[in-house]
Amino acid sequence: MSKKELAPEVDEALERAEETLKEAREHSHATSPERKPVPGEIIRHGKGWRKIPYTMKDLRERDGEVTFIPEENIPVTVEGQTIYMAADQEITVPKCFYSVYLEHRQRDRAMSRHPRRLDKVGALEPE
Repeated sequence: MSKKELAPEVDEALERAEETLKEAREHSHATSPERKPVPGEIIRHGKGWRKIPYTMKDLRERDGEVTFIPEENIPVTVEGQTIYMAADQEITVPKCFYSVYLEHRQRDRAMSRHPRRLDKVGALEPE
């Protein structure tokens, strides 16, 4: 192929590359200083990507709060933030922590109603 035959293809490729770069810049929060990234958002960071971490304040603002008394000592982690809940002590937490705690309690109750019988599992049967 001659240079004349390649020129339109190269020009088209360069135009597509410039268009892709322009779109990436529009969607990249690292290159748009007028907008601050929000927690949970993935942004370009150096040569890689990273997720903007949540703070406890962010979780409270996002979900609101709830006050309750846990029935057991348990650590609960949501979005990288951990709260240690002490049994029989009132605590005020973001609702997302309360939801995780409730799911844990529901699983505990389900397991106590339907205990898994190891003698019925095939792995323990004699050969």
